[in-house]
Amino acid sequence: MAFAQVIQMPQIYPVFFREVSNNMYSATAFYLAAQVSILTTFIYYPIIITVVSYWNFGLVDTSIHNFFEYLCCMVGMMLAGASIGFAFGTIFGDTLIAMKILENLATLF
Repeated sequence: MAFAQVIQMPQIYPVFFREVSNNMYSATAFYLAAQVSILTTFIYYPIIITVVSYWNFGLVDTSIHNFFEYLCCMVGMMLAGASIGFAFGTIFGDTLIAMKILENLATLF
């Protein structure tokens, strides 16, 4: 998820700078709107993967509580990865530099 976010931020820089310089909205409003819209589309991926993988890994239990706990962990990891990618895309501004640094960090952890 982080790599998808890194690619998205430099692509929307021209729109961001044009609309903020024209005082259409603040940078905070842009950041919050971008985060909400992007993360709501990315949230479907871990839900689908969780529904499929929970039973394929043999994690079937009589408690639905365990399924939702696993789902919350998957969604939490997706949110963390997407936010890190969004931050790296914003900080570095260049897709290649951000991807290289993110790849190096991914190999460390």
